[in-house]
Amino acid sequence: MPHTSDVLLLSRRLSIFGPAALAACAAQQLADIPPTFATGSAAQREAALPPNAPTLYYVSAPDCPNCRAWVDNTLPTFESSPERARLRFVVLHSYTIHDGSGQDYTWPANLRWIRDAAKADQRSQYLPNTRYTPLWALVRGNEYIRCAHGLREWNEGMWPTLRQVVAAA
Repeated sequence: MPHTSDVLLLSRRLSIFGPAALAACAAQQLADIPPTFATGSAAQREAALPPNAPTLYYVSAPDCPNCRAWVDNTLPTFESSPERARLRFVVLHSYTIHDGSGQDYTWPANLRWIRDAAKADQRSQYLPNTRYTPLWALVRGNEYIRCAHGLREWNEGMWPTLRQVVAAA
């Protein structure tokens, strides 16, 4: 039985996009999107990290302009930074920017505690915190550290926090 919020979401999409979109969205609501983990040399670096190394989760959507801007302009610098070499990086996926970063299908069941902590984090200017993409959430083991939304919060909140956490690790 679908959850009431799922029905409302599908109804809203039906009114905007028509019956074909409803069928596609219904299928999407049922399918979890697996996270993307590091590959190649990045995966080898991450495997050598201690178990308590920080992990940065990044939630993106294919139709998110700020996500594309971060990937195009910031990700290359981040990937080659000393900080990146000292943490794990996992990409989580939302079907669309309108679904935001808080959907169950975006977060594997064992990681939903991070999403729930991000929802309660009062440091973000966007509440509830999982309504938007992009979202970054920084954790170490079972300790939630912080989340950030948008490019400004990446630059002013997450990046300085990430640098401080990695330096202390």
